[in-house]
Amino acid sequence: MIEVLAHIFRPTRQRKGKRARSRYYVMRWKLHGESKWQRVCLGVSDQAVAEARMREFVREHEQEAAGIITPRPLRDGAQRTIAGHLGEFVDHLESSGRTVHYRNIVSKRCGKVFDACGWKLLRDVTPESFDAWRAGSKLAPKTLNHYLGTLLVLLNWLKRRGRLVANPLASVAAVALPEGDSSVRALSDAEMTRLLDAAGPRRLAYLLAVTTGLRRAELGALDWSDVRLDAVRPFLRVRGATTKSGKSANQPLCVDAVDALRAAVGAVQAGPVLPSGVPSMKLWRRDLKGAGIGRVDADGRRVVFHSLRHTFATNLNRAGVAPRVAMELMRHSEIALTMRTYTDRQFLPIFDAMEQLPRFSAPESLPVAAVATGTDGRLSNAKEDAHHDAHRVVKSSLRVSTPVDSASALDAMQTLENKADSLHLAVPVTPCQSVRKMSAVGIEPTTRRLKVCCSTN
Repeated sequence: MIEVLAHIFRPTRQRKGKRARSRYYVMRWKLHGESKWQRVCLGVSDQAVAEARMREFVREHEQEAAGIITPRPLRDGAQRTIAGHLGEFVDHLESSGRTVHYRNIVSKRCGKVFDACGWKLLRDVTPESFDAWRAGSKLAPKTLNHYLGTLLVLLNWLKRRGRLVANPLASVAAVALPEGDSSVRALSDAEMTRLLDAAGPRRLAYLLAVTTGLRRAELGALDWSDVRLDAVRPFLRVRGATTKSGKSANQPLCVDAVDALRAAVGAVQAGPVLPSGVPSMKLWRRDLKGAGIGRVDADGRRVVFHSLRHTFATNLNRAGVAPRVAMELMRHSEIALTMRTYTDRQFLPIFDAMEQLPRFSAPESLPVAAVATGTDGRLSNAKEDAHHDAHRVVKSSLRVSTPVDSASALDAMQTLENKADSLHLAVPVTPCQSVRKMSAVGIEPTTRRLKVCCSTN
C-alpha cells in the first residue's frame, strides 16, 4: 500500500501590521517518497470536519495509487454526459483564442456524431460504433476525415485532463482519399461561364468566390467596409475574425470582380456585400443544373461550392503564377496544399509543355534543304520555297502589308506591288551604292539589275 502523508492547518498572513490567521483549513499532502507538497483548501472552519475530510482524501488517494479504485477525474468524467464535456471543451477553445467559426464547426461535427452513434457517456464511445456510422454516411471521404480529426482533438483533450485513460478512437484509421488527395474538382472556363449566366442574383457570390478564393464563411462575413474599390489596386480586406487561420489579409481584385462590385454597390455604403448571404446548397444545386454541370464526374469527383476555391487555385497555375505567389493568394501555410490538393491536374497544360521541349532531329516528312553550289546564284530548295511563299503572301495582302518605296530619284523603279492605295505610307529606302553610281553617270538601271543589286547590298 502506498502511503499518503497529509496534515491540516490554518495559514496565517500579515494584515495591517498584525499576524492574521485564515478562517478555513488547508491540507498539505504528498505521496510517500515524493519531495513536493501539494495544497488543497478544504473550505471548512471546523477542525473536526477538516480532519474527517483529510482522512477521506488520504484513503481515496491510497486506493487510487494501489489501483483499487479509479482516479476521481475518471470517475467524475464517467458520470458526466459527453455533451457536457463538449461544452467545456468549447469554452476552453474560446479561452484559447479560437475563432467563433471554428468553435461552431467543432460543436456541429461532434454533436452530429454523438446523435448518430447514440453516445451519451464517455463509455459509449467505441471504434465499432464510429465505423458503423461512417460506413453508412454519404459524406465525402475528406469530410469524414475532418469529422474524425475533430473527435480525436476532443478526446485527446479529455485524456490530458485525466478524464480518460486512453483515446477510444486512437485506433481508427482515416479514409483513403481518391487520387490527387481531393474528391473535389475544379470547373472549366466554359462551365464557369455557364454557371455565372445561370446564377441570376447569385452571380456576384460565385464571381467573388472564383476570382478571390474566399471560403464560404469568409464571403458571408464580407462587409462593404472591407471593400477598397478606390485604391490604386482595388482589394478586399479579409478580417482575421472571419478567416479560418484567424489572420487578416488583403485580397487583390481582378477587373471582373471590380466591375461587379461597383455595379452592386450603387447607393449602398454599408452592410453586407451579399445581403441574402452565400447561396444555400439547394440554390447551388439548382444553379448547377441550370448550367448543365453534373454534380459528380466519371471519376467520382464532386462539384461543391468549395470547387470555386479549387478553380481559383487551378487558374493561378494555368496563368503561370509563381507557386509562392499562388500560395499567398490562397492564404495557405504550406505550398503542397496549394499545388497538390487545390490545383486540379486535369486542367494543367501538360501537352503544351511537351511542345516546348527542344527537338533533336529533323522530321522525316520534311525534305532536306539543298546546299547552294554558288555557280548559278539560285537559292536552295527550302530557301527558294520560302522565298516564293513570301512573295505570294505580300501580293495577296496588298492593303495589309506596308509598301516599300525607293528614294525619290527611283520613282520609275517602283514595282506594281507598291502602287496601292497606301503608297503614301511607304517608308523611303535609300538606294544602294551601285544604283547611286549608275544614276550619277546617267545610266538607267534596269529592273533586273536593281533587284539583284539591292538584294546583295
